[in-house]
Amino acid sequence: MKRYRVKIEEQNDGKKWYTPQVGNVIMFGKWQLNLRTNWENILTYDVGQCETARMIRQLYKTEQEALDAIDQYKKFITEEELKETKSVTYKEIK
Repeated sequence: MKRYRVKIEEQNDGKKWYTPQVGNVIMFGKWQLNLRTNWENILTYDVGQCETARMIRQLYKTEQEALDAIDQYKKFITEEELKETKSVTYKEIK
């Protein structure tokens, strides 16, 4: 399950910077199952490509730009899932 959020950083001079993030929820624990979300920054490129990174971030001046980046990432992920292999079969030739 994926979660999305916008990280808002406010500087001392009043400027705000927005970073779009995606979180992957993972379960861990042996005797007691726990949930944790690993957050990663969304990086978008002009050519329609997207990726995520923990240490690299892309800042936006407005919250709407960050929300647009999240929408672009969702579209990119959907397109990538459509390109994945659904199944593989083999036909033996005699």
